[in-house]
Amino acid sequence: MMHNVDQLSIIEAFNSLQGEGRNIGMPCTFLRLAYCNLRCVWCDTKYSWDWQHYDPATEVKDLDINHVAELITQWQNENLVISGGEPLLQQYGIIRLLDYLSESLERSSLATHIVYPFKHVEVETAGTVLPSESLLSRIQLFNVSPKLENSGNSQAKRYKEAVLRKFAELAGYNKAVFKFVVTSSADYAEIDAMVDTLSIPHFAVYIMPEGITEAALTEHLREVAEGAIKRGYRVTTRLHVLLFGNKRGV
Repeated sequence: MMHNVDQLSIIEAFNSLQGEGRNIGMPCTFLRLAYCNLRCVWCDTKYSWDWQHYDPATEVKDLDINHVAELITQWQNENLVISGGEPLLQQYGIIRLLDYLSESLERSSLATHIVYPFKHVEVETAGTVLPSESLLSRIQLFNVSPKLENSGNSQAKRYKEAVLRKFAELAGYNKAVFKFVVTSSADYAEIDAMVDTLSIPHFAVYIMPEGITEAALTEHLREVAEGAIKRGYRVTTRLHVLLFGNKRGV
């Protein structure tokens, strides 16, 4: 899939808090990009890629980089989370965006409109697309969520060993964490095999229950917490779902 690097295909932008993983509770501006190369059966953002049930003409906005910058800096937040979909499908547009923000800060003494800088940028990814060195130098944290068999994707599509090994290496430098969506304790066999094969540091492994309701999250969390403690993995809930329910843009 080719994209114009001077534009980004976006779904939405909003100001909220990080609901998952290492920085749970941190106030963030979110930029959700369009399109995905996977088809997870439990995906809660199908409006970013499922064109059988959603209209891309309504959902997708192709915006020039400067317009995206104005959109996401209106809240003057220091933290940015780029999500999707699969953001790395548009990684060169992301690089252009971050460079534009950096350049705008240098121009701010002469500008009438100051584009607020982001000090911390996170990218959410399924770990199937290799990030370029240019992107790596601009991102503070990759939240990598390798998809398990419970996602409904074939192994050939969801498991890219070379890509995941790169992120495992970054995890050793605190630049990546691995967040596994689990539906039951049976998922641990697959997680353990991946952690061992890729040499993922245990401190960088987060177990997150699948669910888009408080009841489902609680049920799955109780089932999988003991297994995470036993293995030395960390546990994360989905704080935004507990606070706001399964709503868009929060």
